[in-house]
Amino acid sequence: MPLALLALGCSQGAPSVSGTVTYNDEKIASGTISFLPAEGQGTPFGTTITEGRYVTEVAYPGKRRVLISANPSSNYTSREQAYDAGSKKPVQALVPEDAVGNLQEIEITAAGQTLDFHLMPPK
Repeated sequence: MPLALLALGCSQGAPSVSGTVTYNDEKIASGTISFLPAEGQGTPFGTTITEGRYVTEVAYPGKRRVLISANPSSNYTSREQAYDAGSKKPVQALVPEDAVGNLQEIEITAAGQTLDFHLMPPK
């Protein structure tokens, strides 16, 4: 009987996670959301953010730290740093790592979840 229960648990697949992401009350137009193992062990996962929404079909249950970043709207290539076109100064991260709500700890459960994140500028 234990093998039947194990097989049943595996057939359900990994949970999905989806939701909305804002920074300073505005949708993040383009960026990434990463779910990192809170205890440092386990498999990280993540996906892209488009027009304030994200969906990942593969999620791993457990405690996670959520890291959100946004892509600057300036033109740049992957080998260059983003620069403000007018001043030629490096563009600041649109969502700083120390933004209020970034790197918060959450729990991914065995069932699909909707998790919304509303980050604010650092205090």
